[in-house]
Amino acid sequence: MNNILLELQYRIKGAKLYVSEQRERVYIPYSIDYLRQIKTNVFFEVVNDHLKLFVNIFSENHSVEWCRSEAEKIKKILSDQFYEIINDCELKRKKTSLDLRLKDDVSPILYNAAPHLKKAISFLCNMKVSALFADFSSERELIAIRLAQSRYKAHKISKLHIFLPLCMINKFQINLLSLWKNSPIPILYSGIESMSHNNRAYLKALEYTDSETMLIVDECHMMKSPHALRSIRIVEIAQRCSYKLIMTKSPIVNNIHDVYMQYKILSDRILGYSRWDEFSKMHVILGGIGGNQILGYKNLSYLVSMAEAYTYAIDTEETLQQTFLSTSTYVCYLNECQKYHYRRKKNELLSLINKNEIQIYDIFRILTEMQKIVCGYLREKDKKTEFLGTNKYILLDKHIGNGQCIIFCKFLFEVDILTKHLGQESCAVFSGKNKKQRQGEKGLFLKGQKQYFISTMGISKIDLDDLQECCHFIFFSISFKYLEYRQCIAYIKKKGIKNPILVERFITDSGIDRKIVENLARKGKLASEVQELFINKTKLKNFIRSL
Repeated sequence: MNNILLELQYRIKGAKLYVSEQRERVYIPYSIDYLRQIKTNVFFEVVNDHLKLFVNIFSENHSVEWCRSEAEKIKKILSDQFYEIINDCELKRKKTSLDLRLKDDVSPILYNAAPHLKKAISFLCNMKVSALFADFSSERELIAIRLAQSRYKAHKISKLHIFLPLCMINKFQINLLSLWKNSPIPILYSGIESMSHNNRAYLKALEYTDSETMLIVDECHMMKSPHALRSIRIVEIAQRCSYKLIMTKSPIVNNIHDVYMQYKILSDRILGYSRWDEFSKMHVILGGIGGNQILGYKNLSYLVSMAEAYTYAIDTEETLQQTFLSTSTYVCYLNECQKYHYRRKKNELLSLINKNEIQIYDIFRILTEMQKIVCGYLREKDKKTEFLGTNKYILLDKHIGNGQCIIFCKFLFEVDILTKHLGQESCAVFSGKNKKQRQGEKGLFLKGQKQYFISTMGISKIDLDDLQECCHFIFFSISFKYLEYRQCIAYIKKKGIKNPILVERFITDSGIDRKIVENLARKGKLASEVQELFINKTKLKNFIRSL
Protein backbone atom coordinates (compact mmCIF):
# COMPACT_ATOMS: atom_id res chain seq x y z
CA MET A 1 0.00 0.00 0.00
CA ASN A 2 1.28 3.45 -0.97
CA ASN A 3 1.34 5.61 2.17
CA ILE A 4 1.04 8.82 0.18
CA LEU A 5 -2.37 7.78 -1.15
CA LEU A 6 -3.55 6.92 2.35
CA GLU A 7 -2.47 10.39 3.42
CA LEU A 8 -4.43 11.95 0.56
CA GLN A 9 -7.53 9.93 1.38
CA TYR A 10 -7.33 11.13 4.95
CA ARG A 11 -6.79 14.80 4.07
CA ILE A 12 -9.35 15.19 1.23
CA LYS A 13 -12.98 14.99 2.28
CA GLY A 14 -14.98 12.40 0.39
CA ALA A 15 -11.89 10.82 -1.19
CA LYS A 16 -12.02 7.08 -1.84
CA LEU A 17 -9.07 4.72 -2.14
CA TYR A 18 -9.15 2.22 -5.02
CA VAL A 19 -6.73 -0.72 -4.97
CA SER A 20 -6.33 -3.44 -7.62
CA GLU A 21 -3.55 -5.75 -8.76
CA GLN A 22 -2.46 -3.21 -11.36
CA ARG A 23 -2.82 0.14 -9.63
CA GLU A 24 -3.68 2.22 -6.59
CA ARG A 25 -5.66 5.45 -6.91
CA VAL A 26 -7.46 7.98 -4.76
CA TYR A 27 -10.65 9.28 -6.37
CA ILE A 28 -12.05 12.63 -5.28
CA PRO A 29 -15.66 13.79 -5.75
CA TYR A 30 -16.02 16.32 -8.54
CA SER A 31 -18.77 17.06 -11.04
CA ILE A 32 -19.39 19.84 -13.58
CA ASP A 33 -22.87 18.73 -14.66
CA TYR A 34 -25.47 17.75 -12.08
CA LEU A 35 -27.78 16.49 -14.84
CA ARG A 36 -25.17 13.78 -15.49
CA GLN A 37 -24.85 14.57 -19.17
CA ILE A 38 -21.11 14.87 -18.57
CA LYS A 39 -19.12 12.27 -16.65
CA THR A 40 -16.15 13.56 -14.69
CA ASN A 41 -13.39 11.30 -13.38
CA VAL A 42 -10.80 12.84 -11.01
CA PHE A 43 -8.11 10.87 -9.19
CA PHE A 44 -4.55 10.89 -7.85
CA GLU A 45 -2.00 8.21 -8.79
CA VAL A 46 1.75 7.80 -8.33
CA VAL A 47 3.25 7.55 -11.83
CA ASN A 48 6.96 7.66 -12.64
CA ASP A 49 7.61 8.30 -8.93
CA HIS A 50 5.55 11.50 -9.05
CA LEU A 51 2.17 12.08 -7.42
CA LYS A 52 -0.04 13.10 -10.34
CA LEU A 53 -3.54 14.45 -10.66
CA PHE A 54 -5.67 13.07 -13.51
CA VAL A 55 -8.89 14.58 -14.86
CA ASN A 56 -10.95 12.78 -17.49
CA ILE A 57 -14.20 14.05 -18.99
CA PHE A 58 -16.58 11.99 -21.12
CA SER A 59 -19.70 13.26 -22.90
CA GLU A 60 -21.85 12.11 -25.81
CA ASN A 61 -22.97 15.69 -26.40
CA HIS A 62 -19.51 17.23 -26.74
CA SER A 63 -16.49 16.60 -28.95
CA VAL A 64 -13.37 14.81 -27.77
CA GLU A 65 -11.41 18.05 -28.16
CA TRP A 66 -13.87 19.92 -25.93
CA CYS A 67 -13.63 17.21 -23.27
CA ARG A 68 -9.83 17.37 -23.32
CA SER A 69 -9.77 21.15 -23.14
CA GLU A 70 -12.25 21.23 -20.26
CA ALA A 71 -10.30 18.53 -18.43
CA GLU A 72 -7.10 20.59 -18.67
CA LYS A 73 -8.87 23.65 -17.24
CA ILE A 74 -10.21 21.66 -14.28
CA LYS A 75 -6.83 20.01 -13.73
CA LYS A 76 -5.16 23.42 -13.46
CA ILE A 77 -7.78 24.70 -11.02
CA LEU A 78 -7.55 21.61 -8.82
CA SER A 79 -3.74 21.52 -8.96
CA ASP A 80 -3.66 25.08 -7.62
CA GLN A 81 -6.19 24.24 -4.91
CA PHE A 82 -4.43 21.07 -3.78
CA TYR A 83 -0.88 22.40 -4.22
CA GLU A 84 -0.09 22.54 -0.52
CA ILE A 85 -1.45 19.05 0.19
CA ILE A 86 0.36 17.53 -2.83
CA ASN A 87 3.64 19.21 -1.93
CA ASP A 88 3.37 18.12 1.71
CA CYS A 89 2.66 14.50 0.71
CA GLU A 90 5.59 14.49 -1.73
CA LEU A 91 7.98 15.78 0.91
CA LYS A 92 6.92 13.01 3.29
CA ARG A 93 7.28 10.38 0.58
CA LYS A 94 10.79 11.52 -0.35
CA LYS A 95 12.00 10.64 3.12
CA THR A 96 12.05 7.08 1.77
CA SER A 97 15.09 6.55 -0.51
CA LEU A 98 14.47 6.49 -4.27
CA ASP A 99 15.69 2.92 -4.78
CA LEU A 100 13.15 1.70 -2.20
CA ARG A 101 10.35 3.74 -3.79
CA LEU A 102 11.15 2.19 -7.18
CA LYS A 103 11.47 -1.35 -5.83
CA ASP A 104 9.25 -4.02 -7.33
CA ASP A 105 8.56 -7.65 -6.56
CA VAL A 106 7.70 -9.63 -9.68
CA SER A 107 8.31 -13.35 -10.12
CA PRO A 108 10.57 -13.69 -13.19
CA ILE A 109 9.66 -15.86 -16.18
CA LEU A 110 12.94 -17.54 -17.11
CA TYR A 111 11.89 -20.02 -19.78
CA ASN A 112 14.46 -20.71 -22.52
CA ALA A 113 17.04 -18.32 -21.05
CA ALA A 114 20.74 -19.07 -20.56
CA PRO A 115 22.05 -18.82 -16.95
CA HIS A 116 23.62 -15.37 -17.43
CA LEU A 117 20.34 -14.09 -18.95
CA LYS A 118 18.32 -15.49 -16.05
CA LYS A 119 20.41 -13.39 -13.67
CA ALA A 120 19.62 -10.28 -15.72
CA ILE A 121 15.87 -10.97 -15.84
CA SER A 122 15.72 -11.63 -12.09
CA PHE A 123 17.58 -8.38 -11.36
CA LEU A 124 15.31 -6.29 -13.60
CA CYS A 125 12.15 -7.80 -12.07
CA ASN A 126 13.13 -6.17 -8.77
CA MET A 127 13.01 -2.57 -10.07
CA LYS A 128 10.27 -0.59 -11.84
CA VAL A 129 12.83 1.23 -13.98
CA SER A 130 16.18 -0.12 -15.12
CA ALA A 131 18.98 0.03 -17.66
CA LEU A 132 20.32 -3.06 -19.44
CA PHE A 133 23.67 -3.07 -21.22
CA ALA A 134 24.51 -6.08 -23.39
CA ASP A 135 26.38 -6.49 -26.67
CA PHE A 136 23.84 -8.66 -28.46
CA SER A 137 20.49 -7.29 -29.59
CA SER A 138 19.06 -10.83 -29.51
CA GLU A 139 19.96 -11.15 -25.82
CA ARG A 140 18.56 -7.73 -25.00
CA GLU A 141 15.34 -8.60 -26.79
CA LEU A 142 14.94 -11.92 -24.97
CA ILE A 143 15.48 -10.26 -21.59
CA ALA A 144 13.05 -7.42 -22.40
CA ILE A 145 10.37 -9.82 -23.62
CA ARG A 146 10.67 -12.09 -20.57
CA LEU A 147 10.55 -9.01 -18.31
CA ALA A 148 7.38 -7.80 -20.03
CA GLN A 149 5.83 -11.28 -19.71
CA SER A 150 6.65 -11.35 -16.01
CA ARG A 151 5.05 -7.95 -15.39
CA TYR A 152 2.00 -8.77 -17.50
CA LYS A 153 1.44 -12.03 -15.64
CA ALA A 154 1.74 -10.15 -12.33
CA HIS A 155 -0.92 -7.65 -13.56
CA LYS A 156 1.54 -4.74 -13.31
CA ILE A 157 1.06 -3.64 -16.94
CA SER A 158 -1.56 -4.02 -19.65
CA LYS A 159 0.28 -2.49 -22.66
CA LEU A 160 3.74 -2.36 -24.22
CA HIS A 161 5.35 0.60 -26.00
CA ILE A 162 8.62 -0.29 -27.70
CA PHE A 163 11.02 2.31 -29.14
CA LEU A 164 13.57 1.00 -31.64
CA PRO A 165 15.53 2.22 -34.64
CA LEU A 166 13.23 1.76 -37.63
CA CYS A 167 15.50 -0.89 -39.16
CA MET A 168 15.21 -3.09 -36.04
CA ILE A 169 11.42 -3.11 -35.58
CA ASN A 170 10.67 -6.04 -37.90
CA LYS A 171 13.33 -8.23 -36.27
CA PHE A 172 12.02 -7.44 -32.77
CA GLN A 173 8.44 -8.25 -33.84
CA ILE A 174 9.50 -11.64 -35.20
CA ASN A 175 11.52 -12.39 -32.07
CA LEU A 176 8.62 -11.45 -29.78
CA LEU A 177 6.17 -13.67 -31.66
CA SER A 178 8.65 -16.53 -31.38
CA LEU A 179 9.41 -16.09 -27.67
CA TRP A 180 5.93 -15.06 -26.51
CA LYS A 181 3.55 -17.13 -28.59
CA ASN A 182 -0.03 -15.84 -28.84
CA SER A 183 0.91 -12.73 -26.90
CA PRO A 184 -2.31 -11.13 -25.59
CA ILE A 185 -0.79 -7.72 -24.75
CA PRO A 186 -1.32 -4.70 -27.04
CA ILE A 187 1.98 -3.41 -28.44
CA LEU A 188 2.93 -0.16 -30.15
CA TYR A 189 6.26 -0.03 -32.00
CA SER A 190 7.70 3.47 -32.51
CA GLY A 191 10.79 4.33 -34.55
CA ILE A 192 13.23 6.42 -32.54
CA GLU A 193 14.10 8.47 -35.64
CA SER A 194 10.43 9.30 -36.25
CA MET A 195 10.30 11.34 -33.04
CA SER A 196 12.58 13.89 -34.72
CA HIS A 197 10.29 14.86 -37.59
CA ASN A 198 7.03 12.87 -37.64
CA ASN A 199 4.41 14.76 -35.63
CA ARG A 200 1.74 12.16 -36.31
CA ALA A 201 3.94 9.36 -34.90
CA TYR A 202 4.78 11.50 -31.87
CA LEU A 203 1.13 12.29 -31.08
CA LYS A 204 0.17 8.64 -31.52
CA ALA A 205 2.94 7.56 -29.13
CA LEU A 206 1.94 10.23 -26.61
CA GLU A 207 -1.73 9.25 -26.73
CA TYR A 208 -1.00 5.53 -26.42
CA THR A 209 1.27 5.69 -23.35
CA ASP A 210 -0.30 5.80 -19.89
CA SER A 211 0.20 4.48 -16.36
CA GLU A 212 -0.61 0.92 -17.47
CA THR A 213 2.13 0.90 -20.13
CA MET A 214 5.62 -0.59 -19.97
CA LEU A 215 8.11 1.39 -22.05
CA ILE A 216 11.10 -0.32 -23.69
CA VAL A 217 13.77 1.75 -25.47
CA ASP A 218 16.48 -0.17 -27.31
CA GLU A 219 19.58 1.58 -28.70
CA CYS A 220 18.89 4.28 -26.12
CA HIS A 221 22.30 5.86 -26.84
CA MET A 222 20.57 7.47 -29.85
CA MET A 223 19.20 10.00 -27.34
CA LYS A 224 22.27 12.15 -26.73
CA SER A 225 21.55 15.85 -26.90
CA PRO A 226 19.19 17.06 -24.17
CA HIS A 227 18.09 19.84 -26.54
CA ALA A 228 17.20 17.59 -29.51
CA LEU A 229 13.49 17.29 -30.34
CA ARG A 230 13.79 13.49 -30.39
CA SER A 231 15.14 13.44 -26.83
CA ILE A 232 12.57 15.91 -25.50
CA ARG A 233 9.67 13.97 -26.97
CA ILE A 234 10.76 10.54 -25.77
CA VAL A 235 11.35 11.86 -22.24
CA GLU A 236 7.88 13.44 -22.30
CA ILE A 237 6.35 10.11 -23.32
CA ALA A 238 8.39 8.23 -20.71
CA GLN A 239 7.04 10.47 -17.94
CA ARG A 240 3.59 8.97 -18.49
CA CYS A 241 4.46 5.49 -17.23
CA SER A 242 6.11 3.83 -14.23
CA TYR A 243 7.61 0.70 -15.80
CA LYS A 244 10.56 1.39 -18.10
CA LEU A 245 13.56 -0.41 -19.53
CA ILE A 246 16.33 1.24 -21.55
CA MET A 247 18.85 -0.92 -23.44
CA THR A 248 21.97 -0.58 -25.56
CA LYS A 249 25.43 -2.12 -25.96
CA SER A 250 27.16 0.30 -23.62
CA PRO A 251 25.99 3.41 -21.76
CA ILE A 252 29.01 5.35 -23.04
CA VAL A 253 29.09 4.95 -26.82
CA ASN A 254 31.03 8.15 -27.45
CA ASN A 255 31.28 10.25 -24.29
CA ILE A 256 30.47 9.96 -20.61
CA HIS A 257 27.88 12.73 -20.80
CA ASP A 258 25.73 10.45 -23.00
CA VAL A 259 24.39 8.85 -19.82
CA TYR A 260 22.49 12.02 -18.89
CA MET A 261 19.67 11.55 -21.40
CA GLN A 262 19.58 7.76 -21.02
CA TYR A 263 18.85 7.82 -17.31
CA LYS A 264 16.56 10.84 -17.68
CA ILE A 265 14.26 8.59 -19.71
CA LEU A 266 13.98 6.38 -16.63
CA SER A 267 13.70 9.19 -14.08
CA ASP A 268 15.45 12.52 -13.57
CA ARG A 269 15.62 11.57 -9.88
CA ILE A 270 18.11 8.75 -10.47
CA LEU A 271 21.10 10.97 -11.28
CA GLY A 272 19.51 13.85 -9.40
CA TYR A 273 19.59 16.45 -12.20
CA SER A 274 16.45 17.85 -13.78
CA ARG A 275 18.44 20.02 -16.23
CA TRP A 276 21.49 19.46 -18.42
CA ASP A 277 23.33 22.52 -17.07
CA GLU A 278 23.18 21.01 -13.54
CA PHE A 279 24.68 17.74 -14.80
CA SER A 280 27.30 19.54 -16.89
CA LYS A 281 28.42 21.73 -13.99
CA MET A 282 28.89 18.67 -11.77
CA HIS A 283 30.53 16.24 -14.21
CA VAL A 284 31.92 17.98 -17.34
CA ILE A 285 35.18 19.95 -17.61
CA LEU A 286 34.79 22.63 -20.29
CA GLY A 287 37.45 24.74 -21.99
CA GLY A 288 38.97 25.39 -25.41
CA ILE A 289 37.41 27.81 -27.92
CA GLY A 290 34.61 29.80 -26.29
CA GLY A 291 34.85 27.60 -23.21
CA ASN A 292 32.41 25.11 -24.75
CA GLN A 293 34.79 22.29 -25.64
CA ILE A 294 34.64 19.17 -23.46
CA LEU A 295 38.14 18.52 -22.10
CA GLY A 296 37.35 15.90 -19.48
CA TYR A 297 35.05 14.66 -16.74
CA LYS A 298 34.86 14.75 -12.95
CA ASN A 299 32.98 13.19 -10.02
CA LEU A 300 32.54 9.97 -11.98
CA SER A 301 32.44 7.71 -8.91
CA TYR A 302 29.41 9.67 -7.68
CA LEU A 303 27.74 9.26 -11.09
CA VAL A 304 28.29 5.50 -11.04
CA SER A 305 27.00 5.17 -7.48
CA MET A 306 23.75 6.96 -8.36
CA ALA A 307 23.02 4.69 -11.35
CA GLU A 308 24.23 1.38 -9.92
CA ALA A 309 20.98 0.25 -8.25
CA TYR A 310 19.10 0.52 -11.57
CA THR A 311 21.73 -0.90 -13.92
CA TYR A 312 22.55 -4.41 -15.12
CA ALA A 313 25.43 -5.04 -17.52
CA ILE A 314 26.17 -8.41 -19.08
CA ASP A 315 29.92 -8.98 -19.05
CA THR A 316 30.73 -10.26 -22.53
CA GLU A 317 34.39 -10.66 -21.62
CA GLU A 318 33.45 -13.09 -18.84
CA THR A 319 31.15 -15.18 -21.02
CA LEU A 320 33.74 -15.28 -23.79
CA GLN A 321 36.03 -17.20 -21.44
CA GLN A 322 33.73 -20.17 -21.87
CA THR A 323 34.51 -20.25 -25.60
CA PHE A 324 37.62 -21.82 -27.12
CA LEU A 325 39.04 -18.55 -28.40
CA SER A 326 42.55 -18.24 -29.77
CA THR A 327 43.75 -14.73 -30.66
CA SER A 328 47.04 -14.04 -32.46
CA THR A 329 48.54 -10.74 -33.64
CA TYR A 330 50.91 -10.65 -36.62
CA VAL A 331 53.14 -7.69 -37.54
CA CYS A 332 54.50 -6.51 -40.90
CA TYR A 333 56.77 -3.58 -41.83
CA LEU A 334 55.66 -0.37 -43.48
CA ASN A 335 56.95 0.04 -47.03
CA GLU A 336 59.11 3.06 -47.93
CA CYS A 337 56.21 5.04 -49.40
CA GLN A 338 54.14 4.53 -46.24
CA LYS A 339 57.08 5.56 -44.04
CA TYR A 340 57.53 8.81 -45.95
CA HIS A 341 53.91 9.94 -45.69
CA TYR A 342 53.62 8.69 -42.10
CA ARG A 343 56.59 10.85 -41.01
CA ARG A 344 55.16 13.82 -42.93
CA LYS A 345 51.83 13.61 -41.09
CA LYS A 346 53.55 13.15 -37.76
CA ASN A 347 55.66 16.28 -38.36
CA GLU A 348 52.56 18.20 -39.44
CA LEU A 349 50.98 17.45 -36.08
CA LEU A 350 54.11 18.46 -34.16
CA SER A 351 54.31 21.68 -36.17
CA LEU A 352 50.74 22.64 -35.20
CA ILE A 353 51.60 22.08 -31.55
CA ASN A 354 54.78 24.19 -31.78
CA LYS A 355 52.85 27.04 -33.43
CA ASN A 356 50.15 26.76 -30.76
CA GLU A 357 47.59 26.33 -33.53
CA ILE A 358 46.46 22.86 -32.47
CA GLN A 359 42.83 22.03 -31.74
CA ILE A 360 41.69 18.71 -30.34
CA TYR A 361 39.86 17.79 -33.56
CA ASP A 362 43.18 18.29 -35.44
CA ILE A 363 44.73 15.54 -33.32
CA PHE A 364 42.01 13.00 -34.07
CA ARG A 365 41.87 14.03 -37.74
CA ILE A 366 45.60 13.55 -38.29
CA LEU A 367 45.70 10.34 -36.23
CA THR A 368 43.00 8.98 -38.53
CA GLU A 369 45.01 10.06 -41.59
CA MET A 370 48.08 8.30 -40.15
CA GLN A 371 46.00 5.17 -39.63
CA LYS A 372 44.87 5.29 -43.27
CA ILE A 373 48.50 5.55 -44.38
CA VAL A 374 49.56 2.43 -42.44
CA CYS A 375 46.59 0.67 -44.04
CA GLY A 376 47.96 1.62 -47.47
CA TYR A 377 45.88 4.59 -48.48
CA LEU A 378 46.45 8.33 -48.91
CA ARG A 379 43.90 10.99 -49.75
CA GLU A 380 44.49 14.69 -49.14
CA LYS A 381 42.51 17.80 -49.93
CA ASP A 382 42.47 18.67 -53.64
CA LYS A 383 44.58 15.59 -54.45
CA LYS A 384 43.77 12.25 -56.02
CA THR A 385 43.46 9.11 -53.93
CA GLU A 386 46.72 7.21 -53.87
CA PHE A 387 47.19 3.55 -52.98
CA LEU A 388 50.52 3.26 -51.17
CA GLY A 389 50.65 -0.54 -51.01
CA THR A 390 50.80 -2.72 -47.90
CA ASN A 391 52.82 -5.67 -46.69
CA LYS A 392 49.71 -7.06 -45.01
CA TYR A 393 49.17 -9.07 -48.20
CA ILE A 394 52.11 -11.24 -47.09
CA LEU A 395 50.38 -11.92 -43.76
CA LEU A 396 47.07 -12.57 -45.50
CA ASP A 397 48.45 -15.10 -47.96
CA LYS A 398 50.27 -16.89 -45.15
CA HIS A 399 47.34 -17.19 -42.72
CA ILE A 400 44.16 -17.17 -44.85
CA GLY A 401 43.88 -20.98 -45.04
CA ASN A 402 41.61 -23.03 -47.30
CA GLY A 403 38.33 -22.82 -45.39
CA GLN A 404 35.77 -20.07 -45.07
CA CYS A 405 36.92 -16.92 -43.32
CA ILE A 406 35.36 -13.66 -42.10
CA ILE A 407 37.59 -10.63 -42.70
CA PHE A 408 37.04 -7.29 -41.00
CA CYS A 409 38.75 -4.01 -41.84
CA LYS A 410 38.50 -0.40 -40.75
CA PHE A 411 38.13 1.43 -44.06
CA LEU A 412 36.01 0.97 -47.18
CA PHE A 413 39.03 1.19 -49.50
CA GLU A 414 40.40 -1.95 -47.79
CA VAL A 415 37.27 -3.84 -48.82
CA ASP A 416 38.08 -2.98 -52.43
CA ILE A 417 41.74 -4.01 -52.29
CA LEU A 418 40.90 -7.25 -50.45
CA THR A 419 38.24 -8.15 -52.99
CA LYS A 420 40.69 -7.48 -55.83
CA HIS A 421 43.46 -9.49 -54.16
CA LEU A 422 41.31 -12.52 -53.24
CA GLY A 423 39.14 -12.45 -56.33
CA GLN A 424 35.63 -11.05 -56.73
CA GLU A 425 34.19 -14.51 -57.34
CA SER A 426 35.40 -15.69 -53.92
CA CYS A 427 34.32 -12.69 -51.83
CA ALA A 428 30.96 -11.86 -50.26
CA VAL A 429 31.06 -8.11 -49.58
CA PHE A 430 28.97 -6.65 -46.76
CA SER A 431 29.59 -2.89 -46.50
CA GLY A 432 28.00 0.51 -46.73
CA LYS A 433 28.72 0.64 -50.48
CA ASN A 434 26.44 -2.28 -51.41
CA LYS A 435 23.42 -1.90 -49.11
CA LYS A 436 20.99 -3.35 -51.65
CA GLN A 437 23.13 -6.37 -52.53
CA ARG A 438 24.82 -7.23 -49.23
CA GLN A 439 22.11 -9.52 -47.84
CA GLY A 440 22.31 -11.55 -51.04
CA GLU A 441 26.10 -11.62 -50.72
CA LYS A 442 25.81 -12.92 -47.17
CA GLY A 443 23.40 -15.59 -48.39
CA LEU A 444 26.01 -16.83 -50.88
CA PHE A 445 28.58 -17.06 -48.09
CA LEU A 446 26.17 -19.02 -45.88
CA LYS A 447 25.52 -21.46 -48.73
CA GLY A 448 29.25 -22.02 -49.15
CA GLN A 449 29.32 -20.43 -52.60
CA LYS A 450 31.74 -17.71 -51.41
CA GLN A 451 34.86 -18.46 -49.38
CA TYR A 452 35.42 -15.02 -47.81
CA PHE A 453 33.02 -12.67 -46.04
CA ILE A 454 34.49 -9.13 -46.06
CA SER A 455 33.04 -6.27 -44.04
CA THR A 456 33.96 -3.01 -42.38
CA MET A 457 33.97 -3.03 -38.57
CA GLY A 458 31.77 -0.01 -38.01
CA ILE A 459 28.93 -0.94 -40.36
CA SER A 460 25.58 0.06 -38.93
CA LYS A 461 23.51 -2.74 -37.37
CA ILE A 462 25.54 -5.57 -38.84
CA ASP A 463 23.90 -8.83 -37.85
CA LEU A 464 26.33 -11.71 -37.44
CA ASP A 465 24.04 -14.16 -35.67
CA ASP A 466 23.59 -16.44 -38.66
CA LEU A 467 27.34 -16.49 -39.43
CA GLN A 468 28.18 -18.32 -36.22
CA GLU A 469 29.22 -21.55 -37.93
CA CYS A 470 32.35 -19.83 -39.25
CA CYS A 471 35.26 -20.20 -36.82
CA HIS A 472 38.04 -18.19 -38.52
CA PHE A 473 38.26 -14.40 -38.24
CA ILE A 474 40.88 -12.03 -39.61
CA PHE A 475 41.12 -8.35 -38.67
CA PHE A 476 42.95 -6.93 -41.67
CA SER A 477 43.07 -3.68 -39.71
CA ILE A 478 41.79 -2.65 -36.30
CA SER A 479 40.04 0.40 -34.92
CA PHE A 480 40.68 2.88 -32.12
CA LYS A 481 37.05 2.32 -31.18
CA TYR A 482 37.03 -0.54 -28.70
CA LEU A 483 33.27 -1.07 -29.15
CA GLU A 484 33.68 -1.70 -32.89
CA TYR A 485 36.28 -4.39 -32.27
CA ARG A 486 34.35 -5.95 -29.41
CA GLN A 487 31.10 -5.99 -31.40
CA CYS A 488 32.71 -7.88 -34.25
CA ILE A 489 33.92 -10.85 -32.20
CA ALA A 490 31.51 -10.85 -29.25
CA TYR A 491 28.81 -12.92 -30.96
CA ILE A 492 31.07 -16.00 -31.10
CA LYS A 493 30.03 -16.90 -27.57
CA LYS A 494 26.60 -17.80 -28.95
CA LYS A 495 25.29 -21.21 -27.96
CA GLY A 496 26.02 -24.03 -30.33
CA ILE A 497 29.61 -23.09 -31.14
CA LYS A 498 31.78 -25.96 -29.95
CA ASN A 499 34.74 -25.76 -32.31
CA PRO A 500 37.80 -23.62 -31.44
CA ILE A 501 37.59 -20.04 -32.68
CA LEU A 502 40.62 -18.56 -34.42
CA VAL A 503 40.99 -14.76 -34.38
CA GLU A 504 44.00 -13.22 -36.19
CA ARG A 505 44.89 -9.52 -36.19
CA PHE A 506 47.20 -7.91 -38.78
CA ILE A 507 49.07 -4.75 -37.79
CA THR A 508 52.15 -2.83 -38.91
CA ASP A 509 55.24 -1.90 -36.88
CA SER A 510 54.04 1.73 -36.75
CA GLY A 511 53.48 3.63 -33.52
CA ILE A 512 49.83 4.26 -34.40
CA ASP A 513 49.09 0.53 -34.62
CA ARG A 514 50.91 -0.07 -31.36
CA LYS A 515 48.75 2.56 -29.68
CA ILE A 516 45.60 0.96 -31.10
CA VAL A 517 46.54 -2.45 -29.69
CA GLU A 518 47.26 -0.85 -26.31
CA ASN A 519 43.94 0.99 -26.49
CA LEU A 520 42.03 -2.25 -27.12
CA ALA A 521 43.79 -3.91 -24.20
CA ARG A 522 42.66 -1.04 -21.96
CA LYS A 523 39.11 -1.26 -23.39
CA GLY A 524 39.15 2.05 -25.22
CA LYS A 525 40.75 4.78 -23.11
CA LEU A 526 42.58 6.63 -25.92
CA ALA A 527 40.03 9.43 -26.39
CA SER A 528 40.21 10.31 -22.69
CA GLU A 529 44.03 10.10 -22.78
CA VAL A 530 44.27 12.52 -25.72
CA GLN A 531 41.85 14.95 -24.06
CA GLU A 532 44.04 14.96 -20.95
CA LEU A 533 47.23 15.40 -23.00
CA PHE A 534 45.66 18.32 -24.88
CA ILE A 535 45.84 20.37 -21.68
CA ASN A 536 49.61 19.72 -21.37
CA LYS A 537 51.36 20.48 -24.68
CA THR A 538 54.72 19.00 -23.56
CA LYS A 539 53.14 15.63 -22.78
CA LEU A 540 51.18 15.85 -26.01
CA LYS A 541 54.38 16.34 -28.06
CA ASN A 542 56.00 13.38 -26.31
CA PHE A 543 52.94 11.29 -27.15
CA ILE A 544 53.12 12.25 -30.85
CA ARG A 545 56.89 11.60 -31.00
CA SER A 546 56.29 8.10 -29.59
CA LEU A 547 54.13 7.19 -32.58
